[in-house]
Amino acid sequence: MLFANMAMPGKAATAEKAQQVHNHSVARFSSLLAGLLSVLAASLASGADEQLPPRSEWRATSSATPHPGMTPAMAIDGDPVTKWDGSFAPGNWLQVDMGREAMIGGIILQWDEAYAREYKIQYSVDGKHWQIAFQTSDSLGGVDYVLFPSVRARYLRLASPANSTNSSVSLFEFEPLLASQSPRITGAEQGIDAAALWGGDVHSDLVEPGPEFGTRQLHVYLPRALPVSGLEVFWNSARRGARSWGVEK
Repeated sequence: MLFANMAMPGKAATAEKAQQVHNHSVARFSSLLAGLLSVLAASLASGADEQLPPRSEWRATSSATPHPGMTPAMAIDGDPVTKWDGSFAPGNWLQVDMGREAMIGGIILQWDEAYAREYKIQYSVDGKHWQIAFQTSDSLGGVDYVLFPSVRARYLRLASPANSTNSSVSLFEFEPLLASQSPRITGAEQGIDAAALWGGDVHSDLVEPGPEFGTRQLHVYLPRALPVSGLEVFWNSARRGARSWGVEK
């Protein structure tokens, strides 16, 4: 029931009570809003501020005895000249303990001449239970940008699959990429994790309108400069005149 512009008994008291209720409601709403904004800001800050543990906290081990002077630690020392060299027969692995958990979106592998054509990247939060983030059977060596949907991990492994033809390998660097610093894809279908496109586990139509009428486009964003010489694309159907170009910002 609404009362307006009517001379009713106790109008002043009623108005005062209504104003008090209104003020209380506004104050409570403002308090709730401020609380929600604080939680949102804290959440955003946490995601934006997350950093990889410093290299000084990383520890590298391998399942096979390394060659003298080429220990697992040399694959994570940040020096592009030193390297880890060891057996990578089926079942062998190189493991990195980062010291604490972080959201990981990829790994950069810098191989020497002896590289593994077949390998998988595994991750774990406790060093006991492992899951596969990425697997390939056709690496070309050189520098592998291994990208995958982000995972929370403390331990990472470069592992040789069973029945692979791998033998000994040499690896200059094993560099984890924080999820927020990994290359990102936009312009894919809604409802899929675009990062899964890196491994070919899913496929997607291009849905973002392109610069010309009737065209569609897909964006690959590199949060930091990377020395790449091209982009390999596996099409699900005929490409129909597709082309690529880069923009430096």
